[in-house]
Amino acid sequence: MNVRWSRISATEKASYGGAAIAASATVAVAVVQGAVPLLAGQGGTITVAVVSFLAGVAVTGATVAVVATVRRRSLAGDGPEFDVFVSTPMASLPKSEYPAHRRQIMTLIREIEQRAGLSCYYAGRDRPEIADFPAVDLGFRDELRALTHSRHFLLVLPVSNPSSALVEAGVAIALRTPSIYFRHTSAVLPFLLRGAANSNHPDIPRIRVYEYADFSELATLVRVNGKGLFESHT
Repeated sequence: MNVRWSRISATEKASYGGAAIAASATVAVAVVQGAVPLLAGQGGTITVAVVSFLAGVAVTGATVAVVATVRRRSLAGDGPEFDVFVSTPMASLPKSEYPAHRRQIMTLIREIEQRAGLSCYYAGRDRPEIADFPAVDLGFRDELRALTHSRHFLLVLPVSNPSSALVEAGVAIALRTPSIYFRHTSAVLPFLLRGAANSNHPDIPRIRVYEYADFSELATLVRVNGKGLFESHT
């Protein structure tokens, strides 16, 4: 089945704390458009919205939203393959910091799987080093497929950087996937993701934001609340 674009446009470029980075919108469109043909066989219309980027050091806090409409297969009767899609910065981290962050995420995933009994998808599960990452186009295809077949979305944001995790958060909103954001107290969510988390609009899924100062707090949060942390906000 062919996948075609009904419409794709940059609808909002918001800047705070620095200059707007309009070039990021062009890059985001190119990335999303390049991945869509890989999703052939997906029918039913959805809106893939809120592709948000945090700028780098020079323009920290600038965000860009890109809205695109694509077709995907209806999931009716196809139960999700994963309970929780875990998204967190990976390639955007310095190579020296990625292994330690991955170990923290794996600790959190073990808590979710053992304490809550929920299956998790995490792209870094079998990739201990950045050198183990797949080609960009193949990686994006796999991420979209896994996210489409997940019941919940979990963003772990330890720092403010232009991470692909923010793109995945936007896709989760478009898929109306209930989401939880674990945000470090020093990290800043893009403007539109903050707005979505505070929205009561019927087309926006329920989004909860939890702040943490030390990563161990997240494992404790899951250990204490278990499955209810996710199931209570669907």
